[in-house]
Amino acid sequence: MKGFFTAILGILLLGSMVSCERKAPTVEHVDFDTLTVDTICPLFHSYEKPHCHLVIKMAKPVAKTPLETLQAVESFISILPKDGSFEADANGSVESMVNAYVRSYVMQYLSEGHDAIGQHESDLAETEAASTWMNYEENVVGDVLYNADGIISYQVVADSYTGGAHGNKTVDNGVFDLNTLQQLSIANVFNDATLPDLHAALRNKLMTQNGYTTIDELAEKGQFTAPNEIVATDNFYVNEEGITWTYDPYEIAPYSVGVVQITLSWDEILPFLMDDSSLKTLANNFVSQS
Repeated sequence: MKGFFTAILGILLLGSMVSCERKAPTVEHVDFDTLTVDTICPLFHSYEKPHCHLVIKMAKPVAKTPLETLQAVESFISILPKDGSFEADANGSVESMVNAYVRSYVMQYLSEGHDAIGQHESDLAETEAASTWMNYEENVVGDVLYNADGIISYQVVADSYTGGAHGNKTVDNGVFDLNTLQQLSIANVFNDATLPDLHAALRNKLMTQNGYTTIDELAEKGQFTAPNEIVATDNFYVNEEGITWTYDPYEIAPYSVGVVQITLSWDEILPFLMDDSSLKTLANNFVSQS
């Protein structure tokens, strides 16, 4: 009898231990607010112009976000912009990244401006002439494109002008898994064996969205430099429509074509996704709803 009660007690204790185990909470989304910086730096103290003007608006997770998630999301966002020396100073914080971005931008402007002074001495003789020279403008917007189902899709768009015939535009995308606290990439989302078919699907979609029937026509019409070499990169975002790849001016096409976007719908992308990828689950959900 004593052995019987001992066995029952052991089972009860084991049951209580199992029932008390805590699973990591499933995070479906994160709330964001906006960090805004608007700064103007004149090249000469005596003139309002020439100057550089930088505006940054970055969506950042709110302080009430659980600490581990907050730090992981901030770190993910802070390294998304690829253009500038501020990356090393981001320190895993959106605010630190923005401050480093401003510092880098202003220092570069002042350096380039002072290097060019000797070439424009005659312009500086008149305030009106000086005001038309060395005026830099940049607008950076970081925005959330998808924020549900444990997935954050984030995009940073930078429009800049430093003189000349036109400005430049860059688009940096990132997709973050809130439950693994990892950024998603080609390597951890797509099966290696299916990558050639994925690249072909992207090229075919680019072909059809431009109204052509063959890939070669993309090059023949002068719109794309090497269409047969276009591949899927880590510069993608997700939303309700599917997965979209973004290519900056000059990356796969002349400047006149602008930023190129290629979207594969969830049903088109489904065969290429790893079975254990969070995007496979997302794709299945959207496909089943359609």
